[in-house]
Amino acid sequence: MRKWKKSLLAVVCCLTATAAVGAVAACDNAPPPGTQNPAGTQLVRPVAYCVRGVVSWSRVVGASGYAYKINGGEEQYTTLLSVTIEEGQTIQVKALGGDGYTDSEWSNAVSYILASLSAPVLSSDGSTVTWTAVEGASGYVYRINGGTEQETNGTSLTLQDGDRVVVKAKGDYITTADSNWSMPLVYEAPYEITVNNTMQAAGTVEGAGAYAEGDTVTLTATAEKGYAFAGWYVGGQLVSSNPTYSFAVTGDVTVEAAWTKLRYQVTVSSQEGGSATGGTEVEYEEEVTVVATADEGYTFAGWYKAGDLVSSSATYTFTVTDAVALEARWTINTYTVSVTSKDESQGTVVGTDTYDHGETATVVATAKTATSSRAGIRLAIWRLRRRRTPSR
Repeated sequence: MRKWKKSLLAVVCCLTATAAVGAVAACDNAPPPGTQNPAGTQLVRPVAYCVRGVVSWSRVVGASGYAYKINGGEEQYTTLLSVTIEEGQTIQVKALGGDGYTDSEWSNAVSYILASLSAPVLSSDGSTVTWTAVEGASGYVYRINGGTEQETNGTSLTLQDGDRVVVKAKGDYITTADSNWSMPLVYEAPYEITVNNTMQAAGTVEGAGAYAEGDTVTLTATAEKGYAFAGWYVGGQLVSSNPTYSFAVTGDVTVEAAWTKLRYQVTVSSQEGGSATGGTEVEYEEEVTVVATADEGYTFAGWYKAGDLVSSSATYTFTVTDAVALEARWTINTYTVSVTSKDESQGTVVGTDTYDHGETATVVATAKTATSSRAGIRLAIWRLRRRRTPSR
């Protein structure tokens, strides 16, 4: 069964050598360099070599075919000058005799052994999975949720919530083999922590964002002037009264920050000379009107806060932004008292001056001595008219 027609050998070798992947033996009818074996002698042992798993050997003149065995197993036969083996296998080849030739010895043992690449180490940033490039890799193979293997030349993938991915580095199959699969990475979409600020002007809130399950979230509320933090609420229920609130993430949640306006006391007082009304307690930025009413003989001098004039109007309306104490101040009215003599030949008067309201004014009339022949001296009755002229 090992006998082959010599006339067909050259044609078969030519065809098979051309078809074999990686075969490098020359395809011609001329004998190779060297001396051909005499009839009845042993054939020359083939010289084998391996490129990317394709084992080829030199053509042996006079061979009717070739036998090979992989990993010391059963003999197999071919008329080709190459066979394909898998990574890790070892092969030997011999030339088969016939028509006066005996089989050659087994060739050198050829192994297809590649160095394995390092497995990629996966990490994630949100839905993006990345890995550091593996030295010597010609690309990467990945599998999502145990599905079909897919290839990429990049070093990142985008996953959907719940996806499980493994990646391996792809060898060149000349000197390197594929790496082992990476450790699996499962992408779990983060939970959204939403914070609603129910009163924007009242303060600011921080801490909202996307968090992984089990992460600790810290929310912080900072009140503006005139407001106080009133608590964190979830679903209408108070969960914390502390402006700083921490909790573990178990799912999406919306937290509301509540606020209240502060209330401030407005106090009014009055110096002597009148009265003041309008003191009250109101909320921040509420308007208040205070009124000053003068007593008789006094004029309003202004509203004062901490010694500083804030309004000259007796009716004063302002916006409350803090606790405040206002004092109404007054000035006493002044009057000029003028006295004149109707007939200075009869007598003189004194007492013209300026007096405060309520002050006692004294005027004096002095009669002159009579020089005429009239009998007696008639006492003149002086009438004092007081003219009130307010002076400020």
